[in-house]
Amino acid sequence: MMTTNNLPEIGEKIIVHNIKYAEAKVSDLIWNPSESRIVIELSWNDSNGKFLGKSKVYPYDENKVWYRKIKNN
Repeated sequence: MMTTNNLPEIGEKIIVHNIKYAEAKVSDLIWNPSESRIVIELSWNDSNGKFLGKSKVYPYDENKVWYRKIKNN
């Protein structure tokens, strides 16, 4: 059974493959029963806020494919 602890929140910004020219924001967390895993759906916007598209990543790829954006105080 997969744990759902520490999943990113909807609206959280993350960095995927060190891409910095566009912003990835978590748009949904989807349970995929055929694969028995959660899919993190992302919405992409450029630096002007223009929508670029959607993609997906998986929770187990954190710190390999995607990283949480550090919030500085």
